[in-house]
Amino acid sequence: YNKTLSDKIKIIGHYQYADVFGENKKESIDENGEIKNYHQKLMAVDTWQADVVITSFVQFFETLISNRNKLLKKFNHFADSIIILDEVQTLRLDQMPLIGGTLYFLAKFLKSRIILMTATKPKIFDLAQEHILNKENEKVKPLELLKCYEKVFKVFKRTKIFPLLYIEYNEEQVADDFVNKAFAKKWDYTKSCIIVCNTVNRSIEVYLSIKKYLEENELNNQVEYLSTNIVPAHRFDRIENIKKSIKDRNAPILISTQVVEAGVDLDFDMGFRDVGPIDSIIQVAGRINRNNDNSKQHSPLYIVDFKDSNKIYGSLTTNQAKNSLNSKTEFLEADYLTLISEYFDNISDRSSFDRYNKVFDSMKALRYDSEDNELMPVSSFKIIEESKSTSSVFVELTEIETKLKEQYLAKIKNEITKEEFDRKYKMDFQQRIITVPNYLTQDLRPINEYEENIMLVPNEQLSDYYDINTGFKRKKQTTTTHFL
Repeated sequence: YNKTLSDKIKIIGHYQYADVFGENKKESIDENGEIKNYHQKLMAVDTWQADVVITSFVQFFETLISNRNKLLKKFNHFADSIIILDEVQTLRLDQMPLIGGTLYFLAKFLKSRIILMTATKPKIFDLAQEHILNKENEKVKPLELLKCYEKVFKVFKRTKIFPLLYIEYNEEQVADDFVNKAFAKKWDYTKSCIIVCNTVNRSIEVYLSIKKYLEENELNNQVEYLSTNIVPAHRFDRIENIKKSIKDRNAPILISTQVVEAGVDLDFDMGFRDVGPIDSIIQVAGRINRNNDNSKQHSPLYIVDFKDSNKIYGSLTTNQAKNSLNSKTEFLEADYLTLISEYFDNISDRSSFDRYNKVFDSMKALRYDSEDNELMPVSSFKIIEESKSTSSVFVELTEIETKLKEQYLAKIKNEITKEEFDRKYKMDFQQRIITVPNYLTQDLRPINEYEENIMLVPNEQLSDYYDINTGFKRKKQTTTTHFL
C-alpha cells in the first residue's frame, strides 16, 4: 500500500507484527532517544486515525461486535468507510449468519460499503438471510463485482480434487500407513508436493515418516516443515526456501498445517490434504498448479482421512464435507463452484448456528454482559475461541533471542521504558513466541518472576524442548489437541 498510494495518504498497520512507528523511526526520535509524541502515535493506531487501515479479522470483528471501550474507540471509523475483507472463507461456519447479519446492518445504518474477497464464495449473506434477517423483515441484496464468475470457474483446468476417504489407516501408525498406502502410490520423485494436516502432532508424524521413506528409497528431495509450532521469525524463510526449490525444479515436499491455506504464494505439482471444510480444501488446491501451467492440467489434490477433522472442525463440518466428497470419484476445477455451493446448501444441522445467533439477540437487547453465558452476551463473542489449555512460550534460540529476552526483562523492571522496548524490540520479541498446549509446558518456568503469561525455553535447554526442523517437541498426545 505504501508503494502504491500517494505520500499524502496516511496508512496505519494495526495487527500483531505491524511496525507501529513506521519506517521513518529516526525522524521521530528526540535528543534523548525517545519517540516524539509516542502516546499520540499509539493513540492514532488504537483509534484508526488514518485514511487507510490494514488490520486483522480479530481487530475488525471484535470492534464491530464488542462491549469493550478499548476496542470501541475506533468504532466510529466504520461510518462511510469502504471495508475490504480478504479470505472470508476462513471465518468459522457457525459464526457466518451473525457476521453476515451484522455486516448488513453496518452497511444500512453507517453507510459502509463492504467487499468480500474469496476464491470459494462462502454463503455468508445467504446464511444471514435465513437465520437472522428474515426475522427482522430485512432483505440483503449483495452485488457480484465479477458478473461472469460462473464462467471464470469453468474456464480453469489447473487442478482436480480426488477423494481417497476409503483408505483406512492403523490408529497406532497413521503416518507410516499414509506413506505406504497413499503417498508412495500417487507421488513420484519428479513432482513437488504439499501435504496439509489438521493438527500439529499429525503434521510432525507425517514429516518424520516422509523423511524416513525418502532415506529408505535413496531419494534426495528437499523436505520442509511449516506450522505455528515453528517460531514466526523462521516461517518466512521456510516459505522462501521452498519457493526457490520449486523454481529450481528440485521437486520439494512441504508438510504443513492449515497455516498455508491463505496468503502463501506457492505452486506445487500435486498435494494431499486431511479431510476438512470444503472451502479449506479448495484453498489448498490453490497452492497446486497455481501459475496455470497448461502442461500440468488437472494436477491432483488427494483427500485423505486421518480421523483428526472432528477434533478441529467438529462433526457438523466433517460429516458435511465427507458427504460432499463422497458424491463423486473426482472433482475437476470446473466443478468447484458447485461443490462449495452444495456443501453450504446441504448443511443438515441448522441448530449449530443457534449459539452465535444469540449474540445478535444480545446486541438488539443491549445485553453487553451477563453471568449467564447461555444467553451469549455481546462480551462472549470472539472470532477465535480463547483456549485455557495453551500457553505462550518464548524460545531462546540464539544470542539474538537472549538479547531480546534481556530487553524484555529490562522493560518489566523499569530499566528501560515501554516506549523504547516497543520501538526497538517488541516486534522481534513477539516473533519468537509460539503457542503450545499446557501439558507440554509443565516443566518450563515463566520468563520472569513478575508475570506468568509467557513461559521460557532457555538456550541451555533448547535441545530438550525445540527441534530446529519441526519446532516445539511434542510428547504423545494425552488430553488436548492444538491446531494451526
